[in-house]
Amino acid sequence: MNAASIGRAAAWRYRPRFLGIGTAITIVIQGGGSGQVSLAPLGQVCTRTCSFPVLMGQRIDIFPLADDGSVFDSLDQPGDMDNGIEGCSALVNGDRTITITFEPE
Repeated sequence: MNAASIGRAAAWRYRPRFLGIGTAITIVIQGGGSGQVSLAPLGQVCTRTCSFPVLMGQRIDIFPLADDGSVFDSLDQPGDMDNGIEGCSALVNGDRTITITFEPE
């Protein structure tokens, strides 16, 4: 094994700790309506159930937006979430599942 191989092996061994592997936020979209959910600072948009890896201790802002003919109904908020007028913020201390409901107008 040469020095480059050892360096790659060491980087791979420590990579999960730095990337927060195994920690995820899952957004479940339900109800009879439709819409999308934006996640910042991830830059992701969900139009159906989705899951993204995140860093442990990262705060994620969640913004539900109903499609035409639908309304945002509710956001199931387990744990430590801060509600705002147009969304909420979740601190990710481990895998999190957040349920958003859209209903027809």
